Amino acid sequence: MRSVAAVIAALRAGAPELLPLEVESSPCHPGSMKNRSNNRRECSARRIAVAAFGLLMLISVAHAAEWAHFDSPDERAATILDNLLREELTRPGSFYEYGPEAAKQAQTAWVRVTDAEPPFLFVMLQGDYCGSGGCAIYGFRYIKDRWQRVYFHAGGEGIYLLDTFTKLHRDIRQYEQIGAGQAIESISRWDGSAYREAERRSAN
Repeated sequence: MRSVAAVIAALRAGAPELLPLEVESSPCHPGSMKNRSNNRRECSARRIAVAAFGLLMLISVAHAAEWAHFDSPDERAATILDNLLREELTRPGSFYEYGPEAAKQAQTAWVRVTDAEPPFLFVMLQGDYCGSGGCAIYGFRYIKDRWQRVYFHAGGEGIYLLDTFTKLHRDIRQYEQIGAGQAIESISRWDGSAYREAERRSAN
């Protein structure tokens, strides 16, 4: 039987088939209980290996991410996009003074971040080409008969939906380029009314 350390190393390397699960030859099988004291150590090692496999699978799921697909606005998004961005980009105190014409090249994505509400509308300005500085990305939620901005991040080229949740909303990851070969990973979480940046660290 392989050692527990060897099994865990194999799992980390992406080779779960090396996990010893042959029931017929297992000393833990009910049909081979004559030498219980001698087999107890092997049984314990096998159980540890199985537990380690399960833990690694849970960690893998926890860090899974789904790419939100941005594309040219569909009919519904197109009907609201121009007025929505014109109001957002020219309002006093807006984050960046983009001209309203930025909406002409914007790409959109309908993103279901929670099962409790309809999909949110995410907008990536100048989505055809973000350049070295990345694109500004807005997220809007329709509530009380109006669209409300609930997400903003500059410097990225899209968003990832994580399989972790905060207040029933999926956490969002975005990368921000800060130089040649350098990037920042940003994690935003729902605070009850909007997404706020909760973590920021080097992605290198």
